[in-house]
Amino acid sequence: MRISDALIFLPAPPESSFLYTGIYDPKLVILSIFIAVFASLAALDVADRIRLADSPRTHLAWLALGALAMGGGIWAMHFIGMLALQLPCGVGYDAPLTLWSIVPGILACGVAIEVLRHANPGQGRLLAGGVLFGAGIGAMHYTGMAAMRIDGLVRYDPRLFALSIAVAVVLAYAALLIRYRIGHRHWRAAIAATVMGCAISGMHYTAMAATYFLRAGDASIAHSELEPTLLAGIVSVVTGLLIALAIAATIAARYQETARRLRESEHRIRSILETTQEGFVQVGIDMRIEEANPAYCAMLGRGRLEILGRPIVEFFTPESVVTYEAEMRKRAAGMSTSYRVALLRPDGSVKHCEFHGTPIYDREGQRTGAFGLVTDITDRIAHEAYVRQAVAVFENTAEGVTLTDPRGRILSINPAFTRITGYAEDEVVGRSPALLRSGRHDESFYHAMWAELAATGHWQGEIWNRRKNGEIYPEWLTISAVHGRDGQVESYIGVFSDITHIKRSEEELQRLANYDPLTDLANRLLLGAQLQHALERAGRHGEQLAVMELDLDGFKNVNDTLGHPAGDKLLQIIARRLKEALRGEDIIARLGGDEFAIVLESIGGARDMELVAQKIIAAIAQPLELEGQLARVTVSIGIALFPGDGRDATTLLKSADTALYVAKREGRNTFRYYSRAMAESVRRRHEVEQGLRLAIENDQLELWYQPQVSAASGRVVGVEALVRWRHPERGIVPPAEFLPVAAETGLILPLGEWVLRHACRQMRAWGDAGLGIDHVAVNVDGQQIVRSDFVATVAAILKETGLPPRMLELEITEGFLLENAENGMGTVMRFAEMGVDVAIDDVGTGYSSLAYLKYLRADCLKIDKSFVDDLPADATSAAIIRAIISLGRGLGFTLVAEGVETQAQLNYLRSVGCDLVQGYLLARPMPADAVAAWVAAGNAAQAQRARLAS
Repeated sequence: MRISDALIFLPAPPESSFLYTGIYDPKLVILSIFIAVFASLAALDVADRIRLADSPRTHLAWLALGALAMGGGIWAMHFIGMLALQLPCGVGYDAPLTLWSIVPGILACGVAIEVLRHANPGQGRLLAGGVLFGAGIGAMHYTGMAAMRIDGLVRYDPRLFALSIAVAVVLAYAALLIRYRIGHRHWRAAIAATVMGCAISGMHYTAMAATYFLRAGDASIAHSELEPTLLAGIVSVVTGLLIALAIAATIAARYQETARRLRESEHRIRSILETTQEGFVQVGIDMRIEEANPAYCAMLGRGRLEILGRPIVEFFTPESVVTYEAEMRKRAAGMSTSYRVALLRPDGSVKHCEFHGTPIYDREGQRTGAFGLVTDITDRIAHEAYVRQAVAVFENTAEGVTLTDPRGRILSINPAFTRITGYAEDEVVGRSPALLRSGRHDESFYHAMWAELAATGHWQGEIWNRRKNGEIYPEWLTISAVHGRDGQVESYIGVFSDITHIKRSEEELQRLANYDPLTDLANRLLLGAQLQHALERAGRHGEQLAVMELDLDGFKNVNDTLGHPAGDKLLQIIARRLKEALRGEDIIARLGGDEFAIVLESIGGARDMELVAQKIIAAIAQPLELEGQLARVTVSIGIALFPGDGRDATTLLKSADTALYVAKREGRNTFRYYSRAMAESVRRRHEVEQGLRLAIENDQLELWYQPQVSAASGRVVGVEALVRWRHPERGIVPPAEFLPVAAETGLILPLGEWVLRHACRQMRAWGDAGLGIDHVAVNVDGQQIVRSDFVATVAAILKETGLPPRMLELEITEGFLLENAENGMGTVMRFAEMGVDVAIDDVGTGYSSLAYLKYLRADCLKIDKSFVDDLPADATSAAIIRAIISLGRGLGFTLVAEGVETQAQLNYLRSVGCDLVQGYLLARPMPADAVAAWVAAGNAAQAQRARLAS
């Protein structure tokens, strides 16, 4: 039978006598409704899962499962609902049609689920889904009704028929709206499934109400048709299978979904851990590392495999190990803790980190380890240290610091600000720094300052401000603008220091730079500036100007005798006397040591200058008391005049110095004017001085020797060493030209040492050659004894050359011994103790008593040439020589007469008992190589005379 043949409508209800009236088993009705709801729940869940399918095959599987669950649920609900109806007639079911009736429901539900598979289906899809579900429910119901066989006919009420379809469509649409439009409420799935179940059961029971079961005498149930009991069994089996399938699929799906979500969650967590800048480390109960992310490995500076399985504390500093173990005890008690540790890196550096540790438990609640989130705080600690240092600097710096807002209102100050200005913080915060203004700067100064600050963001300079007590003080101020990220000025920082002491020091330094601190007179630098101004004035007005240079005579003796404090006091007294002797406008300066300079402007003439010079000489010559003793010094003055002696400061000072030198050389305690002849003489002296220095350095000196002969026998007893300078251009320079210069300039010290060394070396060579000379005599200047340890020098040279001390004779002038009696006699005694002979030179010229000779341990007296020159005619000279020889013999001295140039002089000296003679009559000074030949020839002649005499 065709389905269309079974779907017959009646225009009006039949009489009740023609109807079978049935009743429903309530238990089966409830069961049918439950099956409908459950099938709906499974189908709607499958619809959600289809969109999550990751392949077409999975998609089709879920679609088929959803269609079977929904279609089978509708089919099962229908037949259980049919079984719940108990009719007073035989009931059977066409087996093929009964089975085929499930197909329309499955197909319709499959199409509906496919339509609804999107995560958020639109209104059109919801409506289409409702229609499809409703149509599927109706198609399955009425197909199933066509399979029903009773002892009668089945007819339908058209109105209720249409209503049943409408109930199915409307309630299905309502279920979908609830499912997809009420957000993510946890109860929406159950309500949607319930409403969908109502759509199925509501359509069924509305359709059953539209069905007429009519009596028909000729109707009967075929034996091939299913009995209700058999249909109940089939439905039970199908329903059970569908329920089992749905449950299994749902459980499997949920398990897979849970697994997928766990995998995704694990992936997300691992991705976060792998990419986050925060470190992650997991340790076991034994504190060994079980897991670590790249960030933690980077903090350690090691690879992941390098640290896994190793104790976490192996990478901590010793202090951090103690901290970690203490925190582990807290975690053992179930506490989450935060603490700081320091990680050791392979290169020896340290990373400071903050650990947030949390214990890990298993399902039984046993602690299995812990994990930690690690934050690198090295930069933060460095920043914190920087901030602490900045605060410490701000609080403790000696400079005052002011922080203002962009408008210049004070926000904060440091303690140094209060210390310098006297203002406390509560007195200045919110006010302008203008409260410190001293009034010494005008508005243009501040405008320029702020203009530079606005243009460059920085200003630095000296400024005068006023303290709270009203005192004005100088400060060095630096103002800097602080800009924000947007480039706008956020604040200004002012740093200043009180430079009052610097100002005072500058003034003192300025004074020290221009004034002599001992005498308070102008120094050489200020003199140059003052003299230059004086010259400019003199040049403009056509006036003369005089420059005097003064040098104290005898100052060194006062300094050496009474000490430097006395010398300083003497200089102060001299400065005061000069001020008193001169006009207030005259310039007085101390050039250094005991040298002074005076500049006189608007002088009248030479006579006026002489009066001033004599006044100065007289004032300085006055006795003065120093350290309780009277002392006296004199002064030598050199004078140069502008414009005749020079038109600039340098030339005038040089000319005055030249005149001073001449004044000292010509007797001291006097004055001399500069002249060109004087300058030429000084120039020559300077040339000699410089040339002599080069001569000593470049070995241009030579030693010549003059023999000393026995007056009685004529044998050569010794030689006197005389220095000669062989100039490369001038030839031999006379000793009288360079020896005085050497004495004046101090070159006598290196020159004398050179002569002594070479004389000893030559005497040793002659001794080794057996020349037969007893000694070599070397002249000693007094400066060698006074200004050096001459005794030590002699000892060193004798040791260096290997010359026996007895073969060296040192000649010291009588004048030096008389002027330096104590020092001289002591030196002579030390030489005597060494075995070195000492000869007293220029005997008789000292104009003093010869009684001092008895205290000297000298060996020889040399009679000065001035007494020999007039022999034998001059009775006075003859008497002096006889007295010297008589005194010398009585004291045990060897007598030597120098300057013997005539036979008469030699005969007289022999007659009075002189021991040795030297002079041009016997031999002139000669080079060393000539001495050997001369001595050999003399010895041969003497031997010849001796043979003839015998």
